[in-house]
Amino acid sequence: MKKKWLIYFIFFITISACKQGASAADAKKAAELNQKGIGFLQSNPEAALILFKEARALDPGISDYANNIGVVYLDQKKPDKALPYFLKSTEIDSKYGRGYYNEGVACQGLGENQKAIVAYSKALKFIPSPEIYYNLGIVYSRVKNNKEAIASYRKFIGSAPASYGRAIKDAKEKIKELGNKY
Repeated sequence: MKKKWLIYFIFFITISACKQGASAADAKKAAELNQKGIGFLQSNPEAALILFKEARALDPGISDYANNIGVVYLDQKKPDKALPYFLKSTEIDSKYGRGYYNEGVACQGLGENQKAIVAYSKALKFIPSPEIYYNLGIVYSRVKNNKEAIASYRKFIGSAPASYGRAIKDAKEKIKELGNKY
């Protein structure tokens, strides 16, 4: 009986250890690969993609790694390939605002405006960012919800720093345009 109990105990400990994620060494290596990938993101996106995938393979429980893979695909104008990685990033961490934001960008790029609205709205719960309001203005206007588009553009204008001058001017013009249709 003691032998059977010992086997169950070892099995339980093994399963528990597997559920806790990567080993400390793998987690450290994954973080290093991710940082290296970030360094290559602009200059060599293919190298960055490989590094992000290696990081994710070593430590799949980190939202940033899945998100970063999606960012490379998004930068390559491949929102269809990017979207599953953003979905995975928010599956890993349901409070990962950047993942929801990027999901919105990918959906917007695919013309899936209702899904983009949902994703951007979730992102706002975690990262209230002027860019999200601006993008919501765009997708709301695409689905002919002028009232929400105008409200989003106004929130953008009210929260955007002065350095966004050009986009602020654009948002004001869009409000005027939409106001005539509202």
